[in-house]
Formats: sequence, structure tokens, C-alpha cells
Amino acid sequence: QYLVKWKGWPHSKNTWEPSRHLTHVKKVLKAWQRKQSNPDTHIHLLPTLEAGHWDYLIHCYKPKDKQFPYPQQLFDPNKNVFMPIGSVDEDINPREGVML
Repeated sequence: QYLVKWKGWPHSKNTWEPSRHLTHVKKVLKAWQRKQSNPDTHIHLLPTLEAGHWDYLIHCYKPKDKQFPYPQQLFDPNKNVFMPIGSVDEDINPREGVML
């Protein structure tokens, strides 16, 4: 499979395509494959994270000092006020609120 960047479209619209769908661009594929076999080309693979990895990182890096606790207030841009997290109205869309 190849990750295809479509001309005129943003990177968010890139798609994975099997080689059988790319028969009309054989020259482009051959040029890309030649480039990949070049020893000066470096491929960087991202590591696969184990299950629970993010929980481990959060536990390791969460604030241990009481002077710098996690945010305890949520800013409601509709009302232009800060409210304690425990008293946030249920009708507030959490995507619109900002943790501070």
C-alpha cells in the first residue's frame, strides 16, 4: 500500500491505496521506488506503543508539587466566567470550554 497525497487536497485527505489502484501512475511509482532504494534516503518508523503507555506517561509526569496542581477550573466562553470543575453545567459543550 502507498500513502497518497492528492494534488489540490490538504494532507488530512491523504489515503492509503493498494498498488493495484495506482496502475495509471506507474512512472511515478517506479521513480519513488528508485528513490527509496537510494542509500541516502532515510526512512523513520514510528514505534508502536504498548497498551497503557499513555497512562504510564501521565502518571510519571503529572504534577507532584501541590504548588502546581492540575487545573481546577473550566473557562466557559459563553458566560465569560471561570467555574470549578465540579460545578460545571451539564449543558456546556466540553469542546468549547478551556481548561486552565
